[in-house]
Amino acid sequence: MNIKKTSKEISKELDRIENALKRKLDKFYNSNIKGSQFAIETLKQKYANTVKNLIRQTVQDSYLYGSSLVTKQISDINSDFVPFISVTDVQHIQQVTEKVSNQFWKTAGRLHRREQEFIIQPFGDLELKPQFDTAAAIIGLSAFATFSAFNNAIISKIQIINNPIALGIGTTNIPEGALSLQFEDLQDIDLTNLQGRVMFLTQEDSIVDPEICAPLNRTVYDADDFDIPEPPLHNHCRCRLIPLLEGQES
Repeated sequence: MNIKKTSKEISKELDRIENALKRKLDKFYNSNIKGSQFAIETLKQKYANTVKNLIRQTVQDSYLYGSSLVTKQISDINSDFVPFISVTDVQHIQQVTEKVSNQFWKTAGRLHRREQEFIIQPFGDLELKPQFDTAAAIIGLSAFATFSAFNNAIISKIQIINNPIALGIGTTNIPEGALSLQFEDLQDIDLTNLQGRVMFLTQEDSIVDPEICAPLNRTVYDADDFDIPEPPLHNHCRCRLIPLLEGQES
């Protein structure tokens, strides 16, 4: 097993999935929300399913990629192993879809309100306040959706192997210790210990906000932590949440 090649392939595929969602959400925002005179709640009711479907497809793609990766490792040990998606897996996909969809509309609402705010200039002229960076707002959502699903795919399959009878699927007849040996080949990315964590990362340059963003730089959060600071945190915020695999804290 070429560890560096495997890690590179995983990163490349998940980046592709993440970037595809980012482009779609960015395009959706610019086409359907930016500049609209309708209230954000009206827009949400009209387009909510569209956003959910975009995110759900991304979550499914990244979940299936992670699941396929583990399934291949298991199949190398036991060719009788039958891959499947459990009810729990489907529920997780729905939960991630709902959470990220809600966060999209929360972010879109903040962006939308910025478009309606003006600065009164001398002689009574009105000037729009600067808008948030839409790309910065959306990219954190893309990363969360993609890597949360990927991590859960890995974890759920490992749970199945560790306790197949409790999950109602019989036994896989994998020799004791064989699975751990197989996964040791991927120790650099440690598939058995994915925690679903994200890091808040600034651009780490001289114009990072010293009070709002700088103190949070390189702080690590669990992906399901409701206290995660979600960029953008201020005008022209360039920060993002990046997913972490085990061993990437520094």
